[in-house]
Amino acid sequence: MINNPLQSSPNGLGRRTSQSPTRVDFSKIYTSAQIPNLIEVQRESYNRFLQMDLIPEERDYIGLQSVFASIFPVSDFRETATLEYVEYQIGNWQCKCGNLEGLEHLRANCKNCSAKIKVDPFNPAEVLCKNCGTFNAVRPNLCNNCGEPVGLKHKHDQQECQERGMSYSVPLKVKIRLTVYDKDPETNVSTIRDIKEEDVFFGEIPLMTDNGTFVINGTERVIVSQLHRSPGVFFKGDRDDYLAKIIPYRGSWVEFEYDQKGILHARLGKRKIIATIFLRALGLWLNPQIDMKTVSDQILEEVVKNAEYPDSSILELFYVTDEAVVEKGKLFVKVPERAKRTSSVCVPKRTLRTRKKKSHVLAKRSPSPH
Repeated sequence: MINNPLQSSPNGLGRRTSQSPTRVDFSKIYTSAQIPNLIEVQRESYNRFLQMDLIPEERDYIGLQSVFASIFPVSDFRETATLEYVEYQIGNWQCKCGNLEGLEHLRANCKNCSAKIKVDPFNPAEVLCKNCGTFNAVRPNLCNNCGEPVGLKHKHDQQECQERGMSYSVPLKVKIRLTVYDKDPETNVSTIRDIKEEDVFFGEIPLMTDNGTFVINGTERVIVSQLHRSPGVFFKGDRDDYLAKIIPYRGSWVEFEYDQKGILHARLGKRKIIATIFLRALGLWLNPQIDMKTVSDQILEEVVKNAEYPDSSILELFYVTDEAVVEKGKLFVKVPERAKRTSSVCVPKRTLRTRKKKSHVLAKRSPSPH
């Protein structure tokens, strides 16, 4: 019989493989560093983005507050109406019975400077005023009917959303101010005609759970960070042609590419148009005498900034237009200096057959020379 030297012998000799080796610590400090709560970092970051438990006066210029403030105000093309951002509210803050509503019931005034102080409804204690540095013994306002403070009221809780295949979210409402102006055509001075304010429902915004996850359609999901492309203009050269991309800070990407026939196209998001139409939309078609190859970038930038888009000029790009005048019950069509060529003469139905389209005009048959 062959004995295995790694197995323990009856005399106690050999290596014991069933037990792990003893770990000896030679460090002087025996307490190891505690791992920080990484989930709490994600939760605090998302709370700073929403600022849902703060009133509009207490919010910083970050997160949703900075997004709405950077987009608004929005005006129409003729500047006769303006949409302005006022404030936003995330979720419904109510007591248990719904008698008290709003975050104002979770605020108290400082006894020294009368500034508003945030009150914790579950831990009533002395709160330090950030304005004057005075400690205030504050308590939340309780409802006279149900005796509960104001809190975030969920339509469906987290467990119910997972069981019923729903998203754990709260509504986002934004207060918008609409201002309508009357513009004097002679002096071009605008005066306010009407002002309206209304809460607009923008949609549902998901809430983060205690585990740092989101419940979307009953499934628990997490956010995976992605690389962000730097804004700018990027060129890529191939054998025969070049490709370009315009990556803005906000909005859709603009990509220039060639098709199989060698025609240059501009792709805006999911839409694909011819590159010449894209350049015309920038206003370059209003200056046909400019040579794009020799003009500097500063001149092109000024042309795009100062471009105007009258309705008549835009219609002439896509439709055949004729100037018509009605006098004494008769319709007269102005003939341009260079008349249009037709492939047939006038017919009794008063129809001119052009090369591609038919246009109905008021015309008379010319008298016969015979």
